[in-house]
Amino acid sequence: MDSSPRDFAENLLPDHFLRDIFEVMLIAWESVVVPDWNTNEPRITALWNIQCREVNKMFAEFGPIFDFFHEAQENDPETGKQLCRKDIEVRLYVGRGFTHIKYGSTARNAPYLIVESKKLSNNSDITEYLGSKGMGRFTECRYESDKAFSAMAGYIQPEQDEAIKQALVKCLNESQTVRQIGKFQLWSILPQYPGHGKTRHKIGDDEMDIFHLMLPTTVQTQESRNFERMAEETKKQAGKKKRLPKNKRNDGE
Repeated sequence: MDSSPRDFAENLLPDHFLRDIFEVMLIAWESVVVPDWNTNEPRITALWNIQCREVNKMFAEFGPIFDFFHEAQENDPETGKQLCRKDIEVRLYVGRGFTHIKYGSTARNAPYLIVESKKLSNNSDITEYLGSKGMGRFTECRYESDKAFSAMAGYIQPEQDEAIKQALVKCLNESQTVRQIGKFQLWSILPQYPGHGKTRHKIGDDEMDIFHLMLPTTVQTQESRNFERMAEETKKQAGKKKRLPKNKRNDGE
C-alpha cells in the first residue's frame, strides 16, 4: 500500500529533518556579519535566511528537501486578514512538487518549523524573549505551529556571550509564564555545535519542545567597512570610465 505524504511526514520527518535543518542554520550563521549592533532584528534575520538558503543549496545533493522563508505571512483562512509574520519558516518538499506538510499536522498549509528571533543584550531583551512576542507566540498558540517542536533564536551582543546565555537559562528555569516542564537542557542533536538547548512546555493536553539557538553575533569591523567603501568607490569610478561619451572615446583614436 502506498503511503500518503502525511504518513511519510509522521514516520520520517521529526528527528532526521530537525537535525539537517539545524545544521544548515548553524553553518549559515557562521557567515552572517552585521554592519553594527544597532542593526535591527528583522535585518539580521533576513541576512541569516539568505545564508540558510545558500548553504541548503550546497548541501542538497539531489535538490533541497526543505527551504527557508523570511517573514512568512499567516492569514486568517476565513477573512484573509493578516494574523502575523513569522521570522523564519521552514517548509518541506514532500512527494512531487512543493507542499507544506508538517509532522503531526492535518493542515496542508502549515510549516514544518517556525523560528522566532530576538536580539539579546540585557535583561529587558530576555524578558521580551520569554514574553508574548517571543516564546509566547508558541506557548500561547499565536502561531499555527506544530505542538511537537518550534525554535527560538537569540542574537547575542558581541563580547557578552556567556553572561547572556547564563542569564537567559536562569530566567527560563525560573519563569512562571511559559508553561515550562522541568529545566532547560542542553541538546545533543548536533554535538559539533554545543551550547544550545531546549525546553519542554505544556500546551493544553499536549507537550511541545522549544529549541533555543544561542547565536553570538559577528559585527563588521571598521577596517572592513572602510575596505568595502573603497572597493565600492573603485567600482563606481571604473563604471564612469566605461560610460564616457562617444566623442570622448574617439578623441584618442
